[in-house]
Amino acid sequence: MDNFKRIAFAFLATAVFTSFNDATAQEVEVEEVVVTATRREESLQDVALSAQALTSEDLEAQQVTEMYDLGELTPGITFSPAIGSGYFIGIRGSATEAIGASSVGSVQTAVNGHVINSSAFADMGFLDAERMEILSGPQGTLYGRNVTGGFINLISARPTGDTSGYANMQYGNLGQTRLSSAINVPVTDNVAARVAYSSYVQDGTVKNLNLGTEIDDRDSQAVRLSVDWDMSDGNTLQFTHEEHDFEDSRLNWASRYCSRTAFLGCDPTVRGDYNRSAHPAGTLAAAFSVLTLMQTDKMVDAYADAPFSDNLDEIYLDLDPNRRQTLTHTTLEYINPRENGDLKVKFTYGTRDYNHIDDNDKSVSTQTEFTNGLSGLFGGFRAELEYDCWGVQDRGAPTNSECSTTEEERTQFEVNWISDNDGPLNYTLGAYYHERTYSNDYQVMTEGYVMNGDFRQHPYSDLVFGGQLDGYGGSPFWGTLGALISAGLPVQGGLITQDQFIAGIVGKYSISKCSMV
Repeated sequence: MDNFKRIAFAFLATAVFTSFNDATAQEVEVEEVVVTATRREESLQDVALSAQALTSEDLEAQQVTEMYDLGELTPGITFSPAIGSGYFIGIRGSATEAIGASSVGSVQTAVNGHVINSSAFADMGFLDAERMEILSGPQGTLYGRNVTGGFINLISARPTGDTSGYANMQYGNLGQTRLSSAINVPVTDNVAARVAYSSYVQDGTVKNLNLGTEIDDRDSQAVRLSVDWDMSDGNTLQFTHEEHDFEDSRLNWASRYCSRTAFLGCDPTVRGDYNRSAHPAGTLAAAFSVLTLMQTDKMVDAYADAPFSDNLDEIYLDLDPNRRQTLTHTTLEYINPRENGDLKVKFTYGTRDYNHIDDNDKSVSTQTEFTNGLSGLFGGFRAELEYDCWGVQDRGAPTNSECSTTEEERTQFEVNWISDNDGPLNYTLGAYYHERTYSNDYQVMTEGYVMNGDFRQHPYSDLVFGGQLDGYGGSPFWGTLGALISAGLPVQGGLITQDQFIAGIVGKYSISKCSMV
C-alpha cells in the first residue's frame, strides 16, 4: 500500500510540474546571445563550434571579475600560475605546460580578438566587458598562433552614443574595495566615446612572522578609452586604448608539507610538517655554497632549526614578495560594410612589463655566520652581497631569492573579408600578422650564486689576497681558489705564490708557518 501511495504521488507531482512548465514556457523568452566566434556575428545557438558565452549580465550576476572566478564558474577550464611570469590555462584537458619565453601556449587569451599575454589576462580583470567567449578545441584557422587547445576572448563594451553610465562599489572584509564604472559621452553627431575605470584593493591575509609584516595583498587599477567614429557610407573606425597596473605581495607558490630528508629534500611518501623547509643537500644552492667556501660540504643543513608555523595564515620569510605588472593594449579597427560582406582591418600594439621578487625557500635559517674549513683560522664571516632585485644585503645565512623581470612588445595586424551571401555558401577570408619581442630574465639568487659571479664580494678577497683577485668569478676561478686554500697551492697565473700566501696570513694573524702547514 505504501509503494502504491509513493507511485501515485510521483505521477501526480509529475503531472502538476509538467502542466506548470507548459503554462509558463510560453511566457519565458530566452535571450539570444550574439557572438563573433567564427569572425561573423551570429547566434550562439547557430555556431558550429564548442563555444560558451557569458554576457555582462552573466558576469555581474555570478560575480566573475577575473580569471580565477571564470575558472571556477566555467566547466572544463583549468588554470595555474607558473614559474616567473608564466601562466598555465587548459580547456577540456587540452593544454601545454610550456611556459617559457620561446614557447606559445595551446590556449590563447585575447581582448577584442587580438592576443594578450595569459599572465596579464589573468590579472587585469574583466573591465567593462560586453561578453566573454570561450572556444574549446583547435581554433588555428580563425585565430592562428598555435591555438590548438582553445581561445578565450574578452569583448569590451562599445560607446552607445548617448549620455549614460554606471558606477558600482563593493566593500568586504580584509579591507576589500572594488570599484567598476563606465560613462558614455556623445562627442559629436557621429563620434561617441566611452571611458571605463576599475580598481581593486585588499589588505594582506598572511603574516610574515620573521619581519612582522602582512603579505598577500592586492592593489590594481585599469582604465579604457573607446571611441567610435561613424564615417560616411556606413564605414566605422573604432579606437580602443587600455592600461592596467597590478601590484601585490602574493606568494609565488603555495605552502607545503615536508618530512625532511637529505636525499630528496622532502620525503614524498610522508606528509610531514606544514610550512617546514626542505633539506638543501641536493640543491644547486648547496653546491654553490661549497664552491664559494661558505660551507664545508653539501650535507650542511642551515635550516635544521628553522622556525615554522602550522597556521595557514602565517609563514617565515627572509623578504616579503612583491609582484608588479603593467600593461597597455591599443587597437584600431576599420569596418567597411558592403552589399555582400564586410571588410575589416585591425591593428593592435601592446606592451607589458613584469617584475617580481620572492623568497623561494619559504623559510628563515637560524645561522648567523658562514663557516668553512678555514673558519678555525679566520673565524666565521658575514658578507655584503649585491642581488639583482634585492639590492645590497648583509648576509650570514643562506636564502633563495627569486627574481623575475619581463619586457614584452607585441604588434598584430589582420585583414578579413566576411561574406554575407543570400545563398547557402558563406565564407571568411583573412590574413593575420603577429610579431612579438620578448625579454625574460629569471634567476633564483643564493649567496653562493651571487658571490660566484664576483670575488670582490667575498671577505677572503681582502682578508687573504689584499684585493688582488677582485673582479674574478666563475667555476674555474673558484675551483682554483678552493684547491689553493685547501691544499696550500699557489694561485694559477702567478698572481700570488705559496710563500706570499702563507706570509700574508702569518703577518695578519701572527701565527707560525708550521701551524699553517
